[in-house]
Amino acid sequence: MSQKAKVFWFTGLSGSGKTTIANRAKDILESRGRSVCILDGDEVRRQVNKDLGFSEADIKENNRIICRLCLENQPRYDVILVPIISPYEISRADARAKLAPDFYEIHFSASLEVVAGRDAKGLYGKARRNEITNLIGYSPETVYEAPARPDYEIDTSSGQVKQQSLAFADFIESQIPSAPDTETDYRRCMDHLLRLPACTMITTGRTGTDFLQSLLDSHPQVLTFNGPLFFYEFWQSKSVCAAYGDFELDDFLEEFTGHFIEKFKSKYDYQEQKDKLGESRDESIDIRLDEFKDHAGKLLEGRTWNSKNILLAVYGAYSLCLGQDLMAKKVFLHHIHHEHRLPSYLKDFPDSKVICMTRDPRANLVSSVLNHREYMDERDQAGYLNFFIQRIFRNETGLEKKNLNYIVIRLESLGEKANIQKVCDWLGIDYHESLEHSTWGGKVWW
Repeated sequence: MSQKAKVFWFTGLSGSGKTTIANRAKDILESRGRSVCILDGDEVRRQVNKDLGFSEADIKENNRIICRLCLENQPRYDVILVPIISPYEISRADARAKLAPDFYEIHFSASLEVVAGRDAKGLYGKARRNEITNLIGYSPETVYEAPARPDYEIDTSSGQVKQQSLAFADFIESQIPSAPDTETDYRRCMDHLLRLPACTMITTGRTGTDFLQSLLDSHPQVLTFNGPLFFYEFWQSKSVCAAYGDFELDDFLEEFTGHFIEKFKSKYDYQEQKDKLGESRDESIDIRLDEFKDHAGKLLEGRTWNSKNILLAVYGAYSLCLGQDLMAKKVFLHHIHHEHRLPSYLKDFPDSKVICMTRDPRANLVSSVLNHREYMDERDQAGYLNFFIQRIFRNETGLEKKNLNYIVIRLESLGEKANIQKVCDWLGIDYHESLEHSTWGGKVWW
């Protein structure tokens, strides 16, 4: 997906049909092949802004955060629907300024009498009984500022929800330009990938390599993958195709995607909770395997099918499936996880930089014990406790002896923007707002 999503920012009284129309329009658009995200005001408040109330300041802050979420999600969808009351003109103007030219104000204009008569959530009854005193558009102290010139208006007073949803979906379609008649220049993209400086990541226990990679996951200049990928172990000892030697590329890619299926379909990766991604924790990465294999095959066209070329093509194909721009990438980040995997990797990328993650040893030990106790209870014994302790003190000395270009990052330091900026400078990338959020495949990781 090369273009940013169009954002349809709803505004209207509670009970005016915003969520109902959003859900129906989403179903229609998805049936037409569009990717759609709904950022529901109530859901965002529950999941992200639990501490916010309904004062004017809190409502404006909630709107501001939703606008930020729109910006973050724009590269990943065709359409973003925002069913939200959004009562203040200043908040809507601010969202328009930040999201223009992809912002559309949608006014749900059902009258107060109509929505109070429906009272689907029981809020108006509570307001009449003075059980709540801040119902927007009903209580005197919480006004609703209707838009003067919305981009589209929906009045659900008639109850013709099906027809209105279809008409709204047609309006949305009319605002999305047709995809340009251009094809990916795979040869140019692969040439670019082969020139990228490389970097890998290793851990000294439970030190947050996954967390750091998740911060870099959505960075437009970083070519990376869904977590650590033990590619060289697969290539050298597990792939029947690679062992055979004279393999068909389609066969290898079929074998590869099957072996690492949880990387492409993260609903199977429950151990890392990647089956619960997204703002509502009900999403997962879902790469179309035929699309992935098609991209990888085209990137490798005319190339030798060696480990380096195939690894870069895997990353490039994964990135293309996510709608990313390969030509914008400035660094190739491959997460090998453990130092013993360095030799195989360095044969292909001898000039690679290395990030070594570390952590307060007390927290490292506790995290190691608890993690193995939960997922590998056979290791909950004294012998493995000694192993965990030894692993903690395997620091960067091995990297010094190998004369590698490396940095050591303490997990606890990643909470400071200045330290993230230093990492960016060392990698040769720009600081990007995506670094402030942990994601996989562009979806929030909790």
